Amino acid sequence: MNSEKTISAEAHADEQLKKLLAESRRRPAQNPWFERRVMAALPDKKERRIPALQLALSVCAILIVVGGWIAGGVWFLNHDLTLSSLAVVCSIPLTTMFSGAVVAAPALKRLFS
Repeated sequence: MNSEKTISAEAHADEQLKKLLAESRRRPAQNPWFERRVMAALPDKKERRIPALQLALSVCAILIVVGGWIAGGVWFLNHDLTLSSLAVVCSIPLTTMFSGAVVAAPALKRLFS
């Protein structure tokens, strides 16, 4: 009950503050000439389209990784547990993580820069 009053009071205070700020802000003068110049000076939007070659290579890389998982799993099921079978089992996840990191690094760099 008491928390409902607190939430209601906070909402009311937020609305009052919003109204006060809206009333006190300065309104820019309407000037179409100025607006056109500013918009023309802004840089163009970056295109987010993935080039066809990059898309094709990404699909090929995913197919290779999936094929590696399948081939490694079949090979592991058909062989005894040896040092080489453990190496295969360990190399497949490591290759997958490395491939993911190679793809993710440029995307993360673009995202945070």
